Amino acid sequence: MYIPYPLPRSNLVEEDSEISAKNQPESQLPKRKKQKAMPFSQLLTNEALLKSLRDTEEATKKKANEIKCKKKTTAQKQLEQETKKAQREEAKKKS
Repeated sequence: MYIPYPLPRSNLVEEDSEISAKNQPESQLPKRKKQKAMPFSQLLTNEALLKSLRDTEEATKKKANEIKCKKKTTAQKQLEQETKKAQREEAKKKS
């Protein structure tokens, strides 16, 4: 699952410096700063993110229910086909 969160604007400047850094030897390359992740508690307080998490959870549950229903109907169809096949074979034996 992907949870978007705002990125600091300093990353844009770092990308420009990376392009120019490709031309420099490795010993002269500036060390890349470690990207700080937004704390999970902060993610949960954001209403839009909460809503998107709930929507994603509901969609996952809905998809799981649809898969269960499809499996049930497939199993029922297979059972019906097998019973029909068995009936046909019995009819052939009697003939």
